Amino acid sequence: MLWQTPWSGREHMTQNALERLIGLDDHEDSVTRRSLLREVTDAFMVAPDRYGRRDTTYFDLLLTRTATAMDERVRRILAMALIRAGAREEHVRTALNDLSSPNGRFLRRTAVQSRADLLAFLMDSCAEQPITPITGDTNLGDGNSLTLPALMRGWLYHYLTADYCAALAPKIGTDRINVLARTTERLRAEVTISAEEQARDQIVVARRTVKEWARRQAVTDDILSELLEARAMTEFIFAVMTRFDLDTATALRMLNDSSFESFAIVAKSQDIRRSVFAKTIAGFRNRKTDDKQGDRILGLYDRIPVEAAERAMRFWRLRVSEASGGTAQAEEPALAS
Repeated sequence: MLWQTPWSGREHMTQNALERLIGLDDHEDSVTRRSLLREVTDAFMVAPDRYGRRDTTYFDLLLTRTATAMDERVRRILAMALIRAGAREEHVRTALNDLSSPNGRFLRRTAVQSRADLLAFLMDSCAEQPITPITGDTNLGDGNSLTLPALMRGWLYHYLTADYCAALAPKIGTDRINVLARTTERLRAEVTISAEEQARDQIVVARRTVKEWARRQAVTDDILSELLEARAMTEFIFAVMTRFDLDTATALRMLNDSSFESFAIVAKSQDIRRSVFAKTIAGFRNRKTDDKQGDRILGLYDRIPVEAAERAMRFWRLRVSEASGGTAQAEEPALAS
């Protein structure tokens, strides 16, 4: 999975929109052209609170990386607690490997929902309240570009632990579930902080690396597929942001469009070679929804006029400017310090 979590969103343009974009010049009616461009660029729009705000520059990437690191830690905690409680080996294996991560339901929402809506989803998804209250700024003003708001961290942790405990309850019983709940509650502060620190370190290192490549003009078309093949995913995201001049949230939304139509438009707007585009999308074939998309999108990629793709991206940037009240550029600098 691209973000090391199973979110791959199905929010992309309707099936025939890209094909209609290919024939965009045939539409003489300006209203029709504008309507089509709006439909096509819907696949690039993200929540309004991401545009033109430094505190949300890397929010979506930080959140996905933190959620992944947190999920790994929670699974280990549950397994160790089960071992100490004398649980059967099969239940320990279930906690470590077999349970589906609740991150899949959550992270697919990130780019298209405001931070407040994401927090509301976490809170509403938990049937049980935390043993001790989760505190933080209710306006989510205590975060910055590389720090999640305290409420977001705390409720993400409770969302994960509560979901796993509910899944294990029928197998191990109430008494052991209570032990797990107390154990995870005791470790909440330690795990949330360490998971975010790991995520922050990944982002800072990748940002610095790609910034240096950009300084040497080394962010080439070929490096995208090479990074993807090497599974250097955070560096890959920053390289995509740099190569295509995209903000973080838009880059994540584009890359998780399982139809590849969004990526096809962005790549064609920069006249990326077909061989590079093909090699890059081949790196996503491990995603469940991508198996049948490769041949279809390659055929469409050949037919997309560069001018039509460029027009779509210009229209997207105008929409971003409107969404930010005309006070911000379409994107934050991808490698802002």
